[in-house]
Amino acid sequence: MKTLAILVIILCIIESCSNTQSEITYGSSELCVIFDITDQLLVKPHANSLLALYNFTNHKEQEASFKITTISDKQLNPTLNLHLGNDAESKKQNHSNDPNYRDKLIMIFYDSIRHMVARYDSLYGNSKSIGYSECYRSIADILVEMNKTEVENKFLVIYSDLQENSDLFNCYTQSPFSKNINARQVAYKIDSIYPLPNDLKNITVYVVYQPPTREADKNFMFMCEVYKYLLEKQNAKFIIRTSNSF
Repeated sequence: MKTLAILVIILCIIESCSNTQSEITYGSSELCVIFDITDQLLVKPHANSLLALYNFTNHKEQEASFKITTISDKQLNPTLNLHLGNDAESKKQNHSNDPNYRDKLIMIFYDSIRHMVARYDSLYGNSKSIGYSECYRSIADILVEMNKTEVENKFLVIYSDLQENSDLFNCYTQSPFSKNINARQVAYKIDSIYPLPNDLKNITVYVVYQPPTREADKNFMFMCEVYKYLLEKQNAKFIIRTSNSF
């Protein structure tokens, strides 16, 4: 009987610890968007499609962050950031005990992202082609930042043809189809100069691009092979899309 009582007490303690842990585990998501302004794109960022990645319907309590920046002929580009605390933080701020307070904060978060995406489209959506393109460094720098955050679900969405034109590699003068260069060689060269972080296992990378011609399609797919090798080597997921479907 005494042994049974001890077992019951132990089970109660375990149950209590388990419940406490579930109460303070809210989950977290991070979404970063990179918009290539060096060339005209047929597919541009679409806010509502991007918002679906958060899955707030099933994870309303989670912490969430959003970032949007550009790929240009420079390494440093303007960036906008947004953050939504988890449900516990929202409850602390809910001084009026509004039962819909969390839902209202999520809607404000959504509307802010829509505004940020629309602002970037209005500023850069009709940009003319630029001579140089720092694709890789812009993407790598964002991955370095994302790798430092303790977030469960990380998404990087890149709107670009990935055509590099920098000191790392020039897709226009070093065409793989005219000089017998393979994707692995390009990946080795880039990685030796500007390596990615060692472990990107929590990051899913989407590249969104709709090629306007067969030649653009071939050039894009070649660079996708380069990025696929570099990213999957570091345990990131690499997914190609031709539309805003995630």
